[in-house]
Amino acid sequence: MVRVREVISGADEDAAASELLRSSGRALVSSVGGASGPLYGTFLLEAAEGLAAEAVAPAREPIAALAPAFARGVAGIGRRGRSTIGQKTMLDTLVPAAEALRRGAAEPQASGAAARSMVAAAVEGCESTRAMIAQRGRASYLGERAIGHLDPGAVSALIVVEALAAALEDQPAETGERLRR
Repeated sequence: MVRVREVISGADEDAAASELLRSSGRALVSSVGGASGPLYGTFLLEAAEGLAAEAVAPAREPIAALAPAFARGVAGIGRRGRSTIGQKTMLDTLVPAAEALRRGAAEPQASGAAARSMVAAAVEGCESTRAMIAQRGRASYLGERAIGHLDPGAVSALIVVEALAAALEDQPAETGERLRR
């Protein structure tokens, strides 16, 4: 995350959001070990391409531009990790979040309502991993012993979704609070 902060703090104040995402994605891919760096880096790189494509469309609500970029980032994670929803991965959190954000962006509602729907879907998706046997990543080595535990990638994805929702609502993030209730 230090590299991402460096990228953002060193960026031109007029830099496009897509360029900040692209640079941040590259920084994650090149500096964070394990699976999370390449996966989240891919998310940012793909989302950047989605935002760049949306930039040519007429100006509209930020949530309307964000929804397809977010979905594109989630699809990138699926391709990179060769996984899909239901395999006890971060996608169990991100796919429902992307779908809720897409639905929310299509409705004539405030960004806040779409953000809250996105978080609710993400929480439900994350919680669903508790009953699953992991089929991808290191958790797959645990077999049935993983049942009863949340997938760490799904939890980290929930934190990202909560932070994004807080930013959309211009509020401080309460990451992880929903799982503790």
